[in-house]
Amino acid sequence: MNYQQDFFEKTVKNFPSKLAVQDGKKNITYKELDKFSNKLGNLLHDNGCRSNDRVCILTKKNINQYASVLGILKSGSCWVPLSDTFPEKRIELLLKMLEPKFLIVEEVFYSKISNMIKKQKIKLIIIDKYESKKNTYFSKKDILKKKDIKPKVDDICSSDLAYIIFTSGSTGKPKGVMVTHENTSHFIRNSNVYFKPKRGLKYAHVSELTFDPSIFDMFVCWKNVGTIVPFNKQAYKINPFIYFKENKGVNVVFCVPSLFKKLEDLNKLKSSKLSKIKHLIFTGEKIPNGLPTSLYKSIKNIKIYNLYGATETAILSHWHQVPKSIKPDEDIPVGKPIPNFQVFLVNEKNEISKNGPGFVHVYSPQVSPGYWRNPFATNLQFIQNPKDNSLPQKVYKIGDMLRKDQKGYYYFLGRADNQVKIRGHRIELEEVENSIKQIEGVADVIAIAYNRTAKVSNSDLFIFIRSNSSKIDKSYINKEIKKNLPIFMIPTDIFILKEDFPRTLNGKVDKKELTKKILKYLA
Repeated sequence: MNYQQDFFEKTVKNFPSKLAVQDGKKNITYKELDKFSNKLGNLLHDNGCRSNDRVCILTKKNINQYASVLGILKSGSCWVPLSDTFPEKRIELLLKMLEPKFLIVEEVFYSKISNMIKKQKIKLIIIDKYESKKNTYFSKKDILKKKDIKPKVDDICSSDLAYIIFTSGSTGKPKGVMVTHENTSHFIRNSNVYFKPKRGLKYAHVSELTFDPSIFDMFVCWKNVGTIVPFNKQAYKINPFIYFKENKGVNVVFCVPSLFKKLEDLNKLKSSKLSKIKHLIFTGEKIPNGLPTSLYKSIKNIKIYNLYGATETAILSHWHQVPKSIKPDEDIPVGKPIPNFQVFLVNEKNEISKNGPGFVHVYSPQVSPGYWRNPFATNLQFIQNPKDNSLPQKVYKIGDMLRKDQKGYYYFLGRADNQVKIRGHRIELEEVENSIKQIEGVADVIAIAYNRTAKVSNSDLFIFIRSNSSKIDKSYINKEIKKNLPIFMIPTDIFILKEDFPRTLNGKVDKKELTKKILKYLA
């Protein structure tokens, strides 16, 4: 059985001098990154970190971040990513939920977490500060003192946690998806079955560490003797061409399709800066019709893939290589199940439907065991195998509705619940609503996701607030929202109503009437 770090360590053994990371002028070989992460792993292990202990990471996307992930794994522990875009209250909530043994942080973020660390008595490593004058935390000097051989870890097994990534939760609290070494090793190992990359390619690391495509960017890259190129520029949201202008040698890009739709709109697809891309892997959104046709015409020798899944399925359950013969108006399937996946479509009568439409349920060694310290959500989403109650198998309900055609390809039809895609992230509308309801002066809240174009399944978020308070206005609400919710949950616009929400005849909020206000706003 492989563990997550094994894929990196095998490459270190065989290709020690190859570049593991290329971050501008800051490059590091596999051997150098291995030594740094070994030292960090020994520091953690010597200070009590063992299997299933949580160690949080709050760094920029750089060599420190990659060394942190590897060092935590080598200590036998579980890594949990945090983001500097998270409000302080959200970070504090996550730390309380996790009770981590350590927090690895860069000095620039120390002020953001210093009070939380003292309150919760969490050990701290400031990974980029050379020395700790007051000995109140571990520094880079403490790391470098340690042995550069891999820590001796005896108590780890395949069912232990490799990482936890938090997603949106309907109760107002984020859900921590637990992923074991068995889950993620299946994904990394199987990636070569459908992806088949050559050795030595450059992998763009587009996603933040808190977004699970990072697992692909790091470990599939390292498994195949690749070099990670971290894409850190925030300006790409306006003009993603900045990515490729500064990192023109990348060969593998794993991202949401809207990023390349923007490049198409900017008339940049034919640029020489994109010419080295060999594998373009889309996930998180529906691919706009016509985009693959434009890409195949513009970039020679490119292969385009559509991947589908969830954080709970260790990134994906289905894959599809988009053929060059695809027509501009042709819908693109989410594909066929990857190896070691069983897929069930369950209709509204709770019966298994051969071809659907139905709500997708999946079973696989890749499927997460559940949510961190959240048995209610776990029991709701991870259910007994619908084929046979006597089987010792838990099946994950993704919550999407799919259909299957006669050739075995699955197509996305929509969501079954209150979960939507906002800026490439799955979020629960109830989490947004419950957070805003806590703001003083807010009487009631309705969150509506509206997709302004049928071509891209990535919606804008609109908030309707009922309040008679004189201090409630858009700027005040936005300021309060940012204290609790991450940037990707910030609404496109806010509507404040003095009167009650419009109601249907049976007394429910009339979301169709509220949507008319959105349409008027967008007109």
